[in-house]
Amino acid sequence: MLNFTNLGGAIAAALALINVTSITLQKLALGLTMLIIVPILYLLRSLIPESPHWLRARRLMRGDSGLDLVDKASVVRLPPLPVRVVIGGLIGWSYTAGFTLIVLTFGPYYFPSLTNWLILTFSLASFVSGIAVSMLADFLSRKSLLLASSLGP
Repeated sequence: MLNFTNLGGAIAAALALINVTSITLQKLALGLTMLIIVPILYLLRSLIPESPHWLRARRLMRGDSGLDLVDKASVVRLPPLPVRVVIGGLIGWSYTAGFTLIVLTFGPYYFPSLTNWLILTFSLASFVSGIAVSMLADFLSRKSLLLASSLGP
């Protein structure tokens, strides 16, 4: 799934930039955004296939269609679940810490009048780059995409 957190940050920053000072209007705008995004997320989650098993369970693919991802000759052993959870958490934390450090710490300190613009720009850039990377994920190595996204430009 694309990271809609960045889209939410962009919407919140846009509200700040257009000087919506009423708390009620801010809550209404963010609430309406949630009403739009939640059904979209539900549709995406329920309609986009997640694996060959998912396709077979919904009878959208025959069992012998050749999409088995496990090669019978070589079995790949994954690290234990706690290790995968910790690594995923560290990757998520590094993104959040980097975004927070650059935009929410340096922005108000060095560029106090541009903080909302920085949040809007970084949020939109993250959202758009997430769309671009998601389109490449099936054509390029996921490991190289993860490495490139972790290293930055």
